[in-house]
Amino acid sequence: EAYANDLREPGAYIEAYNPAVIEKYRNKENPYLYPDVDWYDELLNNTAPVHRYNFNVSGATNSFNYFVDLDWYRENGFFKTNDANSYNTNAQTNRFSVRSNLGVKVTSTTFMQINLAGRQERYNQPAAGTRSFYSNILTTRPNRYPVYNPDGSYGSYKDSKANQNLKGLLYDNGHQFKDSRHMSFDLTIKQNMDFLLDGFYLEATGSYYSATSYLTTRSKEFAAYLYKEDGSYQQVGEDKDQGNSGNKDQRYRITFLKGAAGYDHSFGKHKVSALFVADLNQIQDQNVQKGYLRNYTNYSGRMNYNYDDRYLAEAVYTRGGYNWLAPDNRWADYWGVGASWNGHNESFVKDLNIFSNLKPRVSFGITGNQDGIGTYPAYALLGSNGYVAGGDKVTGYYPSQVANTNLKWETTSQFDAGIDFGFFNNRLTVVIDGYYKKTRDLLLKVKVPGSSGFSSGLKNIGEVENKGFELAINATPIEGDFIWNTSLNLTYNKNKVLDLGDVSFIYPSQPGQDETGIHLGRIIQVGQPLGTFYGYVYDGLFSTTDDIASSAQPTA
Repeated sequence: EAYANDLREPGAYIEAYNPAVIEKYRNKENPYLYPDVDWYDELLNNTAPVHRYNFNVSGATNSFNYFVDLDWYRENGFFKTNDANSYNTNAQTNRFSVRSNLGVKVTSTTFMQINLAGRQERYNQPAAGTRSFYSNILTTRPNRYPVYNPDGSYGSYKDSKANQNLKGLLYDNGHQFKDSRHMSFDLTIKQNMDFLLDGFYLEATGSYYSATSYLTTRSKEFAAYLYKEDGSYQQVGEDKDQGNSGNKDQRYRITFLKGAAGYDHSFGKHKVSALFVADLNQIQDQNVQKGYLRNYTNYSGRMNYNYDDRYLAEAVYTRGGYNWLAPDNRWADYWGVGASWNGHNESFVKDLNIFSNLKPRVSFGITGNQDGIGTYPAYALLGSNGYVAGGDKVTGYYPSQVANTNLKWETTSQFDAGIDFGFFNNRLTVVIDGYYKKTRDLLLKVKVPGSSGFSSGLKNIGEVENKGFELAINATPIEGDFIWNTSLNLTYNKNKVLDLGDVSFIYPSQPGQDETGIHLGRIIQVGQPLGTFYGYVYDGLFSTTDDIASSAQPTA
């Protein structure tokens, strides 16, 4: 009743379901004029079969080891299908995958590891889409229209558009399928260099990953008919032959190269290790970033020192580069230090016979972030569009992105302090951590003058702090044939915006604002948590015309 009158003016309401009509539904007087369709039963099976077959073999000798795995998987959906169709309209996943690992001891000091993996998959579904079908099953009323009319044609309803009958969409609207191929390869070679220096080694790694997919749609249209009380029919839509279309849905690849030199050696109570790494991670996504290469380059080092398994220290350093930033801001330096004390290994702590683990620790470090900044955000980019000039369709170019050559990495400095306790041979453990983190040069979208031709642009602006603590308690009260584990976790974090440059608040770039230009949703404001909800405060509802007349907007 409410749905039938939803768009009608007061005074023009109709009585869509009077007692006489309701009685006709109750008595199932005419299933074509007063339908009661169970769409779940009409379109879905009760079960969906799943098949999986796997074969693998592995082995090892003193000089090499291997593993090969073959897998075939097929999963059918719940949709009912029409045996008269030469194609499948059910949701179905069909996947074949292979994986192989081979490790070879080339010489007494050289080891090589090769890993291969591949997967080919086809996902089939109705042309209208699986998600759309389930949504329509949930929202289509049982009395919306009959599945079939008395003459066997597809049923329809008043004001319906073409291709709305769910059974027709499933049986006579065609299908679509996505073919996906994934391939990965990585090779690692490790060379021990003990003949030069005990504990010294070199390692090189190269890997490649590629993902491609192609979407094929074979759709057609069908006619449905509105059956009227006088026995006549009104056609909605028409039967059309199958049309074919295809789209390169995904083209994605990752190339990774790494070279490392390491040292790991013990002498007396001292243990020293060091690792120096240079790596390049190159990503190309033809869909999201139009095929532009993203290069992440890092030069890093790590040193560890351990004295008698009681005093431990670590220092790390990284110089990272990202090619989508301007040359002057492309590189940044990050570092960190940490120390801990294994108190449970001290003789005077052992004499207490209380702790099975006692480890206070502290660390400080600076890290960087550039995720989510878009395509070459430091540069002005051009977009293309078609228009008509002199009667001909031509392609024109326009500025699609405002440039900011001053963009740089976000940086975060973080201090952590904690302590680990273990009691009763670690059947009871307690871990306490406290931290303080400050992030500077936040990458945020802000408003820019309209004269620039843009509404917003990316900028490094402001500072945010996070501070809090974490507590984790784990206990094993009973251990034996019957094991009882208990865990308790407590986390607290407080977030606050410290600075936003020369403004006290900004609205994040987002759709949705009222006629006064106030963004409804969130606000970033100094002194408040990041992403605070922002909008109108609810005062109540207008219940009378006098309330409207006395309001601030009586004509709204």
